[in-house]
Amino acid sequence: MKSYLKAVTAPLVLLSATSGTIAEGRLPTLVVPSDPSATYEAMSAKLRQDHKVEIVTKRRGRSGVSFSKRLVDCVAGTAKYLGDGDSLEEMERSKPDKNMTKPVQGSITFYVASYACAHGK
Repeated sequence: MKSYLKAVTAPLVLLSATSGTIAEGRLPTLVVPSDPSATYEAMSAKLRQDHKVEIVTKRRGRSGVSFSKRLVDCVAGTAKYLGDGDSLEEMERSKPDKNMTKPVQGSITFYVASYACAHGK
């Protein structure tokens, strides 16, 4: 995980969890400057046995609420969508991307991946 973290050190300052923890019933907020009209919350960030992090985020914006599940390889610096939708059920039913790719610096996935690598447990 360290190699990807080095590449995203500056954005991690923006990604510190705010307003509580998941255990307290409040979700950590992610700052995503490339989508300023929305708020992002980390619902879970789990380190898998293959050392990749699976992260589920909730987005609230003008268009409503949506959920995304991404797989992040912190060592390779790559990520892919495992699912997305307007509900958790829809997210789970959607088809995952086939390939892992490097997130574009400053993109939503870039910031979500940065958070996942710093907070995946």
